[in-house]
Amino acid sequence: MGKRALEDPELFNRNLASNYHSKEKRQKRQSGPGGTQFTQFNKNQLVDVTGEHKWVAPGPNDLRGPCPGLNALANHGYFPHSGVVPELVGATATNEVYGLGLDLGTLLSVYATLMDGDVLAGTWSIGGKPKQLVNLPLVGPGDGLSGSHNKNEGDASPGRGDYYLYNGDVSSLRVEKFKHLYDLVKNDPVPNYTLDVLIKQRKYTFDQSKSTNPYFFFAPFSGIAVANAAHFFIRKSSAAALRNCRV
Repeated sequence: MGKRALEDPELFNRNLASNYHSKEKRQKRQSGPGGTQFTQFNKNQLVDVTGEHKWVAPGPNDLRGPCPGLNALANHGYFPHSGVVPELVGATATNEVYGLGLDLGTLLSVYATLMDGDVLAGTWSIGGKPKQLVNLPLVGPGDGLSGSHNKNEGDASPGRGDYYLYNGDVSSLRVEKFKHLYDLVKNDPVPNYTLDVLIKQRKYTFDQSKSTNPYFFFAPFSGIAVANAAHFFIRKSSAAALRNCRV
């Protein structure tokens, strides 16, 4: 569908205007909290995946992590292909491709640098620890986002497991979580991962962790801010994927 959308930007509007959906349902799907309308899709929202932004597979020394949205940015050249991201690029690329606000993007990029990155270089890794030519005492390249559990995203992930329940494996996809999200819209004529759907998924993952994990940890920032944002990013990254952005 992504290729068709690139050739025919009105494809989405025709789908949304199908007989299965009334005007009221369309408005609800395209609205945020309080009924605030999102911007309607148009050709200016298409993501450039040609030329320097053509998809290129990661090489043996390139870092990738569990987040498909960040991996896509590196594979398409919006992030450095190495997977090691300068603070400013982290903010501007997520704004350009996913529409993340520059204020929030800057905050998250600086936070990733301070907690899991190279403070001296002002960079952070979307995967594991980068190689460093010179090892300095006290400071270094950081562990990257793959080693950032409970500093960035924590327990009650939209698709990954809790640290305690899976012996520290917080990168592998947990199929039951993915299936729950998929089942929320599988019977819809035109499945759409709206905020309403993602809120249901968020409640499911939170309640599941509370009921099954005796050491469930929900930190003030990594829990309330980042873990909740991770659910919202599903909408952002899936929209970019439909606009022909290969992961």
